[in-house]
Amino acid sequence: MKLLSALLLTLAATSAMAMPAVNDAASYDVTVSQGGQSISGTQDLVITAYNATTKLYTVKSTSTFNGQTQVQEQTTTADKLVSDAAANQLLSNCAAQGGTLGQVTVPAGTLDACTLPVNENGARGTVSLGAVPFGLIKLEVANASQSMTLTLKAYTKGQ
Repeated sequence: MKLLSALLLTLAATSAMAMPAVNDAASYDVTVSQGGQSISGTQDLVITAYNATTKLYTVKSTSTFNGQTQVQEQTTTADKLVSDAAANQLLSNCAAQGGTLGQVTVPAGTLDACTLPVNENGARGTVSLGAVPFGLIKLEVANASQSMTLTLKAYTKGQ
């Protein structure tokens, strides 16, 4: 479960497009397998507020597994969020970043994506990133004891 916790924390800390904008939202289907057992759930992220005085965004993360929901909110600066410019730059320079440019089909649609290899802290797999809120389209990773898949099922660009 350490892999799940670390990846969900990373996902919650990364953020949105046109970003960033209040009401940017992304919803993911999540499957975690460990020891021959799998659990499925959802991860929903939304930018709920922006404080112009402090220049901080509030990101709400809602995780639901086995009927149990956990909600967290954290504040972050714009430089910690994915911007349209950053997403477009990644797509334009995908190969130079070690990725493969193409389209990825997920429940949210068929989206342009840069698919990059993941090889960190014993986890290996791929991550597909693109111009959607929170940047993440699909993640498939595994280590010696567990695997995890996040798939974008819906997204909304805020205003």
